[in-house]
Amino acid sequence: MLAPSLLPSYSALTPTGPTSPPAGTPVPYPSTRTVQASIGGGLGIFPGQWSKLLAPAAIQPTVSISDNEASADQQRTGSTQYVLTKTQYNRVYRFDNRAVWASGAKWDLELYQLHSVTVTATPTAPANHESAIQTQLQNRIVYRPLFSSPITLRLNYQDASSLNDPSLGGPPGSWAEQTLYQGILQWLMRWNRILTTLSTYTFDITDTSNFLNKDPSTLRVTAYNNRQYQTGPEIEFRFYPLQEAAALYLYQRDGMFRWFGHGDGASNAISYYVAVGSIWRMGDKIYLDAGVQYDGLRCLLPNCPAGSVSTMACTTVSRITPRLYLTVNL
Repeated sequence: MLAPSLLPSYSALTPTGPTSPPAGTPVPYPSTRTVQASIGGGLGIFPGQWSKLLAPAAIQPTVSISDNEASADQQRTGSTQYVLTKTQYNRVYRFDNRAVWASGAKWDLELYQLHSVTVTATPTAPANHESAIQTQLQNRIVYRPLFSSPITLRLNYQDASSLNDPSLGGPPGSWAEQTLYQGILQWLMRWNRILTTLSTYTFDITDTSNFLNKDPSTLRVTAYNNRQYQTGPEIEFRFYPLQEAAALYLYQRDGMFRWFGHGDGASNAISYYVAVGSIWRMGDKIYLDAGVQYDGLRCLLPNCPAGSVSTMACTTVSRITPRLYLTVNL
């Protein structure tokens, strides 16, 4: 069975600028205009309509185009006349595809693919040109030894390329590229009515090439070319002390990661976090979400001090972040 669909499109014209011009300003007063629009289409493919063996499968490819443009009145030299000039052009061509095998039994599978190309034009580079390209793969495999306690393996890949900012001193038309390979293993275990745990182990490899970074304090520009590794465990304890589990949810999370790598801009450090919080439902319309998290990062090498601008990129971190959300459904 095929189920085509057309995603809704949206466009807007927004004139902006001061409500009244300063004294002595030529008339008409200059203004800016922005236009945003998007359009897309999708296709739902359900092989179970042809074969019962394929009933758990579904494939959903979509394509979309989004456009963002801005123009402003520019005063002609030696004249009080203004000419409408395009100051920004940004268009994104995007393809998404999601394939799912949702059996509801021992095994589930989800495969997601994304590819997007961004085309840009600016006053300094008025010709339309590609400025960013992204490819992303997200694969999720779920195994349920017990239906309520699944084991999930995520295998992700992302490749992102973008034009370097010419103001940073790179060669004209040079590109920066970053590639991520990621593996995540999770085990959700419901021990009893009150306690549930979520154990996670992550392993990342990130390759960076020709990425220009400008230090805000020294204004020094460094070209990063490195391979960065990150690996470590996380554990989350979930508590449901009330008979109605959705009424009160308490959690405590801990995580520790080892960072190491080689090349300019790679970090050698240990990071960790500790978090506690709760979600409390009061009646059917009020939700209180509160929590606090401490994040820390310790640089390991002597030549990697806090605030370092050397080829080893590392800055010591010690931060506490509180959170409080009150949601009222009217």
